[in-house]
Amino acid sequence: MNTRKYLLGLLSEKQQQKIEESYFTDESQFDKMIAAEDDLVEAYVREELSKKEKQQFDSHLLTQPKWQQKVATVKALHQVVNERERT
Repeated sequence: MNTRKYLLGLLSEKQQQKIEESYFTDESQFDKMIAAEDDLVEAYVREELSKKEKQQFDSHLLTQPKWQQKVATVKALHQVVNERERT
C-alpha cells in the first residue's frame, strides 16, 4: 500500500478506493495510515520531500485545517527540541 502517494493525492481513483476499503475494514491498516500521516508531516517539516511531493503537500493537504494544525504542532515540537539542544 503506497500511503504517501495516497495522502498526497497521487493515485488513481481505483487505487484510492482500494486503500480506503482496506483502512476502513482493517484496524491495523487504519493505524498504518495514521502513522503514515505522521511520517509525511515529519518529512515535510524536515524538508525531506521531493519537489513534487512538497508541491502536492502544499496544494492538496496544507489547505486543510487538520493538516495545518499537524504541521504547526510538529514545527513547534522541533523548535522546543532545538532550543533545548542549544542550552
